[in-house]
Amino acid sequence: MLDFAQVVENRHSVRLFDGQPVPEDVVQRCLDMAMKSASSSNMQPWEFHWVRTPQIREELVKICFSQPAAKTAGELIVCVARTKAWDRVRLNTLEQLKKIKSEGFHVPDAAFDYYSQLAPKLYSVGLGGWLKRGYFFFKGLKQPTMRGPVNEADMKVWAIKSTSLACQTLMLAFQSEGYDSCPMEGFDPCRLKKLLNLPRDADTVMVLGVGKARPNGKALPRIRGERDWFVKIV
Repeated sequence: MLDFAQVVENRHSVRLFDGQPVPEDVVQRCLDMAMKSASSSNMQPWEFHWVRTPQIREELVKICFSQPAAKTAGELIVCVARTKAWDRVRLNTLEQLKKIKSEGFHVPDAAFDYYSQLAPKLYSVGLGGWLKRGYFFFKGLKQPTMRGPVNEADMKVWAIKSTSLACQTLMLAFQSEGYDSCPMEGFDPCRLKKLLNLPRDADTVMVLGVGKARPNGKALPRIRGERDWFVKIV
């Protein structure tokens, strides 16, 4: 296992893999690490679709425009954000909190209140979203206030942010195991949703290619902008 600084330094987006599959135990271990990622209210709005069926993989490569990173990857994992799966997680969290409390751990009442009462109000949109929008506006005139989510677009951003955290964890996990990756945004989202029979609330964040890079797969050094463009001390 590499130390973290070395893992980050070694991770590059690889465009050409050697095509060899990644051992199943490595993929499963990395997926388990990705699921330990941070997420908003611990709602874990992600899904990882590891495409192993040859016919589905062949179609997925075409949906990714047959780009080299998709054609040559040892494994392809479709990373999906869900905007409506939070309630299942919320209810499961309540059950786990009850179990933890029964085992003698102190669980603050605020945790039970949040997942049983506040979270359903916070993450429900539709008509309730319009009511929240008005409430946030008038409350915000007097004090710092949450401004969302109030609609489906807000929920989409919410889910994609947390899922992106898990995607980064997944890439770093593979790197720690000695495998390279390439996050791909070049795909047809409509055909991909149909191919995997994804529900209406699903948005594909990226298709992740994983494997060992060919010798020429990392042809260039890492290119980054000037540090002071991005790091601001205020």
